[in-house]
Amino acid sequence: MTRVFISLGSNVEAERNLREAIARLRKRFRVLAISSIYGTKAVGKAGQPDFLNAAALIATEQAPESLKQALLRIEAEMGRVRTEDKFAPRAIDLDIALFGKRVLELGGRHIPDPDLLHYPHLAWPLAEIAPDYIHPETKKPLAEIAKDIPGKGIQIIEQWKVNEMSDRTDCIGDIECAVRAILATVGEDINREGLLDTPARVARMYEEIAGGYKIDPAVMVNDAIFSVSYDEMVMVKDIDYYSMCEHHMLPFFGKAHVGYIPNGKVIGLSKIPRVVDMFARRFQLQERMTQQIAEFLQDTINPVGVGVVVEGVHLCAGMRGIKKPNTRMVTSAMLGSFKTNEKTRNEFLAHLRKDVSF
Repeated sequence: MTRVFISLGSNVEAERNLREAIARLRKRFRVLAISSIYGTKAVGKAGQPDFLNAAALIATEQAPESLKQALLRIEAEMGRVRTEDKFAPRAIDLDIALFGKRVLELGGRHIPDPDLLHYPHLAWPLAEIAPDYIHPETKKPLAEIAKDIPGKGIQIIEQWKVNEMSDRTDCIGDIECAVRAILATVGEDINREGLLDTPARVARMYEEIAGGYKIDPAVMVNDAIFSVSYDEMVMVKDIDYYSMCEHHMLPFFGKAHVGYIPNGKVIGLSKIPRVVDMFARRFQLQERMTQQIAEFLQDTINPVGVGVVVEGVHLCAGMRGIKKPNTRMVTSAMLGSFKTNEKTRNEFLAHLRKDVSF
């Protein structure tokens, strides 16, 4: 992925068009940061409306020419007609200011944009969202470049934070936006280099560790149920799992142990760990997860009985609250003969006592 800085500008229905352009960028690209909105006096022809300018930082795998064409399409969709007059009024202007660390010629324009070294309406928004980013030609950080550019006749007349302009509806249900909000709230600089990709990484992480919600049990079992005449206990021990505590959204992890007595049917060996994963990869209580595993097996193969024991270490107890990192929780669920027949239950537990403390 390449980090690309986009300069935005408008002086035709400027507030509405900047808001619309930002929304369109978010729909097409992974937007890492948006600057404040800067109002500047128009240059060139007299009598023009003032401009609003901003900067966006996106991450993309597109090549420079492909990205340029995508930005031109957004401009065209918003009614922009490009002319030879660089100071003409425009509904929206979307220009590549910096394309990673590359220096290149793109459609008759030099990248990095030479104008960002001279005009505050370009340099200041870029420096706001990435002050420590090093310009690939001058080798100076953007903050230093912006500091060296005074008004030069272009007056910064007002600033708006983008979240004051926008209703932010594009962020509802968006894990990336939520993570950015958390980082900002705890006092972090969400635009520093080490955190720029963190919201997206967290979003991808949750797709994996909360993937149990999306598993179709029928597809997961996949007809791996077989007829047998076996009527002794079947056990699968030491199934590693990890889950997330629903109270603090911190991990808990450990081992699950599952046993059942068939009633003419058995389930494929690999399916029992998958059952554990299906319920573990959610926001959970260990007690509930233990019961869910047992009930699923009872409903799926109707055994004579099912026993499940789960042991777990909870980071919500180790990192916060009582701060006892070596505390271990053991839960059990007994159904059918495992609950009603003491001999069956004791046989199951006897297999575990060397591994689990009761």
